[in-house]
Amino acid sequence: MFLRTMKSTMINEITTRGRVYQCALKLRYAVFFQKHDLPESVVIDELEPRSRHFVLLKKDNLIAYARLSKLEAKVFRISQMVVLPARQGQGMGSRLLIHLINPLCQHTCRLKLF
Repeated sequence: MFLRTMKSTMINEITTRGRVYQCALKLRYAVFFQKHDLPESVVIDELEPRSRHFVLLKKDNLIAYARLSKLEAKVFRISQMVVLPARQGQGMGSRLLIHLINPLCQHTCRLKLF
């Protein structure tokens, strides 16, 4: 079951336009900020427009999201990483994180996780 779940998913880089990005914003808000009664605008910070956005999808449905931001030459931050609560504990977040980290390691970059 686990292997089949992993095989039927794919990781994509997305733009800030479109349905998948809007779903990612809603998921980020629901998991990180809604329980604190913060406004939805808190999801968008100064890194948002200059970051790269990655999603793990299963049949075009959002399962996980992560944001990769270049802070300076060879220094990156992974932030706002979130997995759909119903899919947590199934390796989806790990798979997305590995997808982001491996290319950075090959280029001897420093990584900040927040």
